[in-house]
Amino acid sequence: MEICGNKVADVVLKHFHALPAKRKPQNRGDGVKEWVPLSGIVAQDRDGLSCLAIAEDVKRTLRWVLTGMKCLPQSKVTQANGFALHDWHAEIHAIRSLNRFLLEECLTLASAQKLSSPYIRFRTPEEKTDLDFQPFALNDGINLFMYCSEAPCGDASMELTMAAQDDPTPWSMPISSTILPVPSPSPTPVEPALHGRGFFSELGIVRRKPSRPDAPLTLSKSCSDKLSLKQCTSLLSSLTSLLISPKNCYIHTLILPSSQYSPVACFRAFGASGRMKDMLAENGRGREWGEGYSFKPFRVVTTEREFEFSRRCNLEGKLVSSNLAASWTANGNQETLIGGVLQGRKLFDTRGASRMCNRNMWKLAAEISGLVGVRVIEQALGGEGKRYGDIKEGELLKIRRVVKKDVREKALKGWVKNEGDDFEDKGSLIDGYANVSSSTSRNNRRNPDVVKHAYSLDSIWRNRDTFLRGHDEIVAFLTKKWERENGYRLRKELFAFTDNKIAVQFWYEWYDESGQWWRTYGLEDWTFAEDGRMRKRQMSGNDVKLAESERWFKDGVDVNEVKIGEEHW
Repeated sequence: MEICGNKVADVVLKHFHALPAKRKPQNRGDGVKEWVPLSGIVAQDRDGLSCLAIAEDVKRTLRWVLTGMKCLPQSKVTQANGFALHDWHAEIHAIRSLNRFLLEECLTLASAQKLSSPYIRFRTPEEKTDLDFQPFALNDGINLFMYCSEAPCGDASMELTMAAQDDPTPWSMPISSTILPVPSPSPTPVEPALHGRGFFSELGIVRRKPSRPDAPLTLSKSCSDKLSLKQCTSLLSSLTSLLISPKNCYIHTLILPSSQYSPVACFRAFGASGRMKDMLAENGRGREWGEGYSFKPFRVVTTEREFEFSRRCNLEGKLVSSNLAASWTANGNQETLIGGVLQGRKLFDTRGASRMCNRNMWKLAAEISGLVGVRVIEQALGGEGKRYGDIKEGELLKIRRVVKKDVREKALKGWVKNEGDDFEDKGSLIDGYANVSSSTSRNNRRNPDVVKHAYSLDSIWRNRDTFLRGHDEIVAFLTKKWERENGYRLRKELFAFTDNKIAVQFWYEWYDESGQWWRTYGLEDWTFAEDGRMRKRQMSGNDVKLAESERWFKDGVDVNEVKIGEEHW
């Protein structure tokens, strides 16, 4: 069934409108309005359209982002340490959100021992080979659409950028800004910087993220270039493609507002007759590399719908870019970022790690691999001293690396890698904060059969005055607990950790059968086994009566964004 652009846009905009006000641009008064780009990914199956992920991006945030950057400066990448996102343009943010959602779907299937969800399924033994090893696949018959409220930055938007200038002459750049140092400790000679918006006479080239000439330099490639590459590598990240087959995880159609569509630019940037022409095989079809990887050029269609917070819908008064980078996924998870970390946290603060940062995605992928029991994937993701770079350079991702190399050498020439953010899995724990975040998420779902898989089979518990051992006793205890504790909502915070031990403080609110609200204050200490699961948990807690006005974690409130005073810590 052919889907028009308006229908896809309507689905994305509907879900955006349902977001709480704190995740949307604001009218600041005195004629000053905020604007923001929006992107969303929609799945089409025989039942219709459903939105999987949406994301806004931020234009001005931290000290160096005041110049208009939406990504980490290249000089800061080495400090990210897996906690901060490198690029939070709406298109890339939406793709990251999709990957997180798909992995969470895999976790749900593996935990509940179900064969399929509305979007993901376990693959049959007949489908898998030594090279085509992933245990999961996107359900058959699903097409993925991407909506963007603005033309993707880079080559697909160059004609629009030129048309918006009083003088379309290529902008000059200071000589000093054309050289970009390579991050230490690499001895590689310096590379010429990629162009941003300027040099209009050079079309069809790889560009960096656009920013003002005085912005710190970046090697983060434009959204046009990243989407072009995704036509060959799929929408899946390296980590996700270890668990889900990339075979049908490609963009089927890109939807742009009519005002943001330049046929010439889009054909040149994405089309099989443009710069991607060398990705065609001799038979005129998209090249195939095997293991589900092939060149699948997407269609580009238009919509007459305009996003109400775009620059084009706020023509009166003064426009300023919003400082929001919010995301939503179909399982209800939401978060807001500033500068690549959670709102309210400083850059590179470990507590500011997004659900979609490399560390937390690694942690989630490792948890899933332990549940599905595919040994080669467990080995690829785990092991003492394992580094993130080791995973990306591992044998299971060899074909993916070949695909990227071919595309960069033949179609996206001039691509310079944005390297420097490598980090280690310390022992069997990827990160203390990631473990706390995962525990919070699991418990708030209140499904004992999901929670138990975070613990070893013979795990020892003390919960106040109750002593437990093993999965069966844990499940029975949690079932009774959540039958009694209605409206349960939990927040955990890392207190301290060393080696394989973590101390956690927590607060959760609930009401009893009489309707009385309570807040439980508590401390836990965790000890982990070699496989990364918890083998011992000790918990002490106290229950405090609450009036309705004293509640923190009311419906619609993100528990992680509640300000908790020091007197409660």
